[in-house]
Amino acid sequence: MVTVGSIVNGGFRLLRERPLSVLIWGAIYMALTVASSLLLMRPIMAAQAGAAVPGTMPSPAMFALFIPFYLGIILLSVVLYAAALRAALRPEEDSFASIRFGLDELRLIGLILLLIVISIATLIVGMIAATIAGMILAVIAQATGSGVASIGVILAVVAVYGFAIFVQIRLSPAVPLTILRRKIVIGEAWALSRGRFWVLFGGYLVLGLIMLIAYLAAATFTMGPYIAELAQHGFTPEALQAAGQNQIQRQLGGISIMTVIGWIAGGLVGGLGFAVWGGALAAVADGLLGTTDIDYAATFE
Repeated sequence: MVTVGSIVNGGFRLLRERPLSVLIWGAIYMALTVASSLLLMRPIMAAQAGAAVPGTMPSPAMFALFIPFYLGIILLSVVLYAAALRAALRPEEDSFASIRFGLDELRLIGLILLLIVISIATLIVGMIAATIAGMILAVIAQATGSGVASIGVILAVVAVYGFAIFVQIRLSPAVPLTILRRKIVIGEAWALSRGRFWVLFGGYLVLGLIMLIAYLAAATFTMGPYIAELAQHGFTPEALQAAGQNQIQRQLGGISIMTVIGWIAGGLVGGLGFAVWGGALAAVADGLLGTTDIDYAATFE
């Protein structure tokens, strides 16, 4: 049976059962972070710091360097994410920290692209419906002289994003099922999650808050002075620009102990993130498959 507790417990399962794998995922993620900092971020920050006009953005050619690098980051993230799912769902398969690049990863990439398309389509349809509702409310407001139109539009926009979140959470079991079934799964995920939205939402929310705290704790090693400056001087445009310039100068000042600690902390949190979400989604699949009798003829009812 899937519950908020089982999702949260599943999120930390790999940390208990496969701590070495989690450390390896974190080390790989840290290596990518360090490479990003040394090979790309520092030259761009140096160009910005040396610009004739403070705050001037680097050239488009320099930004173009990010494209292949970020594609590599996305690809590696999918590989590590698949490794975490495989470690939780198919632990009997032997490989180095469950890492490989094969059909599982290709299917996961295809699923992610499909979920992105579904999310965009949901938002487009929702915005069209919200626009129509807003036009109707505007006519009503003009006829009655009330302020119902503005309130109605706000509620409609909230409803659109709420529905998009609903769809994505209902489809979230597709991720572990795609690894488990060795094929892209959408309909079964929708069927399994029927009537369990709030349980899934609650489990994801708890884990999301835990990971947010972990990311913020890791960020204090590199962003602590920046945050402290903003807390002292406020969030005005001038304060934001000054704090940003000071942060760039600190990062250009060389690799310090705090920089290394920040890299290590970021790597540990990155590895933990792959383990937590991989384990949580595996727990969702295990719980739903163990307790649900699916009527595939009524999948989208």
